Amino acid sequence: MVKTAFQGKKPVESKNLLETLDSMIDKLTRKVDKGKRAKGTLSRRNTTKSKVQDFLSSEYKRKDVPLDQIVYAFAEDFADFLMLEQGLENNTAIKYLKNVKQTLKAATERNWLLKKPLAGYKWSYFNPDRDIQDEFEIMQLYNKKLPIARLAEVRDAYVFMCFTGYAYKDASLLQLGHVTKHFDGEDWIIKYRENTWCRENVPLLPIAKEI
Repeated sequence: MVKTAFQGKKPVESKNLLETLDSMIDKLTRKVDKGKRAKGTLSRRNTTKSKVQDFLSSEYKRKDVPLDQIVYAFAEDFADFLMLEQGLENNTAIKYLKNVKQTLKAATERNWLLKKPLAGYKWSYFNPDRDIQDEFEIMQLYNKKLPIARLAEVRDAYVFMCFTGYAYKDASLLQLGHVTKHFDGEDWIIKYRENTWCRENVPLLPIAKEI
């Protein structure tokens, strides 16, 4: 406090970690209500808060912790807790850690914290092994006669996503109003992505159009 006063800086307003998370969640909730952010983003932030509560209760035996008591080791301890105590995979744990880091950054920008304690922390993201289908396999699936209508619908949804690049969430929100004639006179899907809110123009290729 003496150093801050000597340097002529504005005194830092005292805040706790969960209090700050609540503040960010409240603001995000209002944006979701106005259609400015995705509900999935809000859900992940609420889950992050729940994970932090569990961590503080287990490791600190406290309900909350002041922002200025968070040190660099908090990041590694939190990640270890998520993976070792709650059984999460590395990449999932990192997503929650990133949300906490973003919250601390926001707290610094609002002068609730003098510096970002996790600014230099680096994490390792592991690229999972995934089986990638080739064109022959996709066409085999497309041409397969399925006797059960429900399975056929699931197959069609999957093939549609293959030929548009849409994730399930984006594909599930499509409506006929998103299809329009574009500059080339062909049908295109023009909509905003659910997570990024970026406008994306996707040509409706013959197989996707048929589906």
